[in-house]
Amino acid sequence: MRCSSVDLVIVEEYPDSPQPPAAGIDVAPLCVDPIRLAHPRTVRTPQNQAALAALAGHPWVLEPAGTAARAWAVAVCRKAGFEPDVRYESSDLLLHVRLVESGHAAAFLPYLTWRGRRPTVATRPLPKPQSHRRISTAVRQGHADHPAIRSLRQALTSALPS
Repeated sequence: MRCSSVDLVIVEEYPDSPQPPAAGIDVAPLCVDPIRLAHPRTVRTPQNQAALAALAGHPWVLEPAGTAARAWAVAVCRKAGFEPDVRYESSDLLLHVRLVESGHAAAFLPYLTWRGRRPTVATRPLPKPQSHRRISTAVRQGHADHPAIRSLRQALTSALPS
């Protein structure tokens, strides 16, 4: 697919890895999506930020190597003092949820994973600087005022849980 055939891209940005927009691109913030540590309910952890270090020896599911999400997750674990034991890799966050629910792994799950529902797994907070991702939309410069782009950006904003 050629870049000129793309009308709108949804971009995620993780803490400590801001990406400058490419020349000729109009970026509009969509939301800040909190990320929480998730682990099986059978695993006992403190109900605070110390829970991350308590999962040092637990298996993990992370996004594939080479993605911004993976780099961020590994950095968060290293800041907590351990290298994650990555047993599962997938870009499908619903698979992450299922692996945590079934007791096979710990994960980092964004709020949008739940689409406004209650989490089905135990969740704990992350340290503040690493506790969210930013989601934006990007379009070619000069196209932001196109009625279809304005409508799509508004629909995306309206679809987010409040």
